[in-house]
Amino acid sequence: MSRRIRVRTKRAQWATSRQAVMKGKPLQYSVAPASRYQGDMSRLINAMIKDYEKVFSELNDDF
Repeated sequence: MSRRIRVRTKRAQWATSRQAVMKGKPLQYSVAPASRYQGDMSRLINAMIKDYEKVFSELNDDF
């Protein structure tokens, strides 16, 4: 049994209207760009967490 591919609604409508069969695997990105992206996202998330902690601690001080 083939594995179901996750696609967007527009692409799924296009494929079903033409009775197309979509085959393939998700793209595997090379290590360097993937690790750079992961590092950038980690930095952004950590900055967001620090900002939220600061705001919530200020709110806690108000009450």
